[in-house]
Amino acid sequence: MDKLIVSPKGEKLLRENIAKEEARYREICAAKSDAYHNSGDGWHDNAAYEQLIAEERAAEVRITQLKGQLASLTIVNLPAVRKTDSVHVGAIVKLARHEKKSDVEDEVIWEIMPAGETDIKLNRVAYNAPLAAPLITLEPSDIATIRLKDKVFECEILELFPSREAAGLTPVKEEEIPTKDEDENRGM
Repeated sequence: MDKLIVSPKGEKLLRENIAKEEARYREICAAKSDAYHNSGDGWHDNAAYEQLIAEERAAEVRITQLKGQLASLTIVNLPAVRKTDSVHVGAIVKLARHEKKSDVEDEVIWEIMPAGETDIKLNRVAYNAPLAAPLITLEPSDIATIRLKDKVFECEILELFPSREAAGLTPVKEEEIPTKDEDENRGM
């Protein structure tokens, strides 16, 4: 399994997801026991029981996958001043994009973030997202091809910035960024 690069916030979210899946697993096991004892015996058809067995197995697989991700984490703290030699996790990069099919060109600035931290409103894209993965290790003037569904983009690295401010992006305090749960609690 490849190492997954996350921030401390990403590690916390992964641990929370594991705890939620484990709680869900316990609920399924309890419901399965009830279905077995209250819906006939184990020798005859018991659709509810069979469904819960399938859900239990799926939950076991999901927990195993999440724990595997946790075991393979590389945790990074993004520095205030970023390196500007190549695209990496934490880089702030200005791209010239050319969409081949429509022949549309534009320039965008993206901050390359740890896994799970894409936020298009903040110009943040996770390093392992299809938008950013082809850019990793590239240097200014390098060109990458990015394929998204039916679109193909040629992207040239124009410039790398040491900070969001230097790139003309709004500064972001990490504690101001809501976690997934905080978004759900606000109805987002």
